[in-house]
Amino acid sequence: MGEMKHRLFEIAKERFDRFGFKKTTMDEIAMDARVSKKTIYENFKSKEDLFAALFMKEALAARK
Repeated sequence: MGEMKHRLFEIAKERFDRFGFKKTTMDEIAMDARVSKKTIYENFKSKEDLFAALFMKEALAARK
């Protein structure tokens, strides 16, 4: 996994944990990561895609 994807996962996880999925926006994730939304969309199709990928990553980590 690339460094950018890892960073986006960490920031998104913090946002989702604190504010929930519905109240978290891609604008906020981009602002926290200090990247453009375009950079996020180059890695994930949507907020739902980002959340699903993060969920799978966390689920696999929990299994180990």
